[in-house]
Formats: sequence, C-alpha cells, structure tokens
Amino acid sequence: MRRCIASLSVVMVIGLCAAAVATAAPPGDLVAAKLLVDTSGIEPGKPFTVGVVLTIKPGWHVYWKNPGQTGIATSVDFAVPAGFTVGDLQFPVPERFELPGGLISFGYHDEVMLLATVTPPKDLESGRSIEVKAKVNWLVCADNCFPGGADVSAALPVTDHAEPANEDVFAQRRGRLPRDANADDVTLRHDGRSFTLVVKTPPGARDVQCFPPASENEIIKDVKTQLEPDGARISFSADEAALQGAPAGSLEGVLAYTTADGKKTGVRVPIR
Repeated sequence: MRRCIASLSVVMVIGLCAAAVATAAPPGDLVAAKLLVDTSGIEPGKPFTVGVVLTIKPGWHVYWKNPGQTGIATSVDFAVPAGFTVGDLQFPVPERFELPGGLISFGYHDEVMLLATVTPPKDLESGRSIEVKAKVNWLVCADNCFPGGADVSAALPVTDHAEPANEDVFAQRRGRLPRDANADDVTLRHDGRSFTLVVKTPPGARDVQCFPPASENEIIKDVKTQLEPDGARISFSADEAALQGAPAGSLEGVLAYTTADGKKTGVRVPIR
C-alpha cells in the first residue's frame, strides 16, 4: 500500500539524489506530452473528451493515481474558460512494478493516455476559438528518478456542427479504462479489522491483481488477492471507523485480470 506523504517525499529525495550523482540534469527525452481532443470543434453545451498522452522512453515508467509504496502520482491540472467544466481525470488500468528492496509500485510504461470530459456552456457564440490547457506533472523512474512536467494545449473553434477527431486513438484508449463493477457482482464482508471483497469474474479469468485506492493515512492495508471459483477474493485490513469516515466515493480500487481470450481488463471496485 501507499506510504504516507512524508515517506513518499523521502523516497523522491533519495531518487533525485541518486539521479544527481548519475547526471547533472535529466535527459530531455524521457517523457513527451501532448494533448488530443476527440472533436474538430466545440458545439455549445455538448461534452467532448480530451486526452493527455505521455510517451515514455523504453525502460522507464510513470505512476498511477496511487503510486504504490514508492513514487508520486501523475497529475493533470486543466485550465478552461469560465463556464466550462472538467470531469474527473480517468486513468487506464495500471501495471505493477516490482522494485529493488521488495517495493511495489503501480504505473505505466511506453505510453499512457489520461482522459477527461469537458463540458462547454450552452451560450457559446460561434466564430471564436477556445483554448484548452493542461499542466502535467510526473515522476519518471528506472534506476534513477526524475521529476518532469509540461504545459500542453489545444485550440478549437466554436461551431454548430463538429466532426469526430482522433476516433481510433480514443476508441483504443477508452478500451483500457476500468469499467464500473455491477453492484450485484461485489460483496463486502468484514469481521472487526479484517475485510474481504469478493468480485465476480468471467470464466477463464487469470492473472488477477488488485490496485488499491490511495489513502494518505493508510486506511486500507495488507491487500492480498487470489482467484477462487466464486470470483476474485480481495482481503485487506482497515480501521472500520476511519473507513466509514472517508467521503463516499473516495476509496475506489481497480481489480485487473486477463480474460480467456487474452485481453487485459479491469473493473472499478468501490470500497467506500
């Protein structure tokens, strides 16, 4: 599970010190960022999707929203004009990295797209151009770690009729997002500080992994996952009072598995 913020800061400092020994400045080609949109223009009141694409140098990785036992979560801060709203940042199913010293982290290698839905106001006037901006920050690691960041943007005209854009890219990336678990497919059992989540999985599922939610005060600990005939069994320990006191929707993990036809997929599992 993720350590507290202080621990993460120590890990980052250690990583940065190691990097400083290796080189005076981080290589400039470790991560490249760009912003894509799924539309040719903005229609008043019609939501559209933006995607921040990070292309990562082979052998390096960046982090999921819960980085695990070491690392720092990748973040995106959007800037849009008044009247626009931006939904929650959507992360694809992550990967598990086993690091020296037995530490486990969660993140991505090669390439990742983080998506968000932007909703414009209904009273936009045609003929103007709107710029969507995003500030992206990451920690990229291999043997050493380097912090990085970029400002990315896209300008779109306001129009009464927009065409889809980047359809294949967005269709492929949306397919990597975890889907919502059906309420009937998730059962939570607990006995004091011990909790068990049973999540139904399709026949032939394999390579089951649980990516637990981030919690700064370690509400959820000692997560273990195993596949059984009735589904994936996720066991963990937690302070029940702290668990119940967490805001609704704030603790959501991801159960990932490979289907019988070899597709890696995941479901969002609400714990609180």
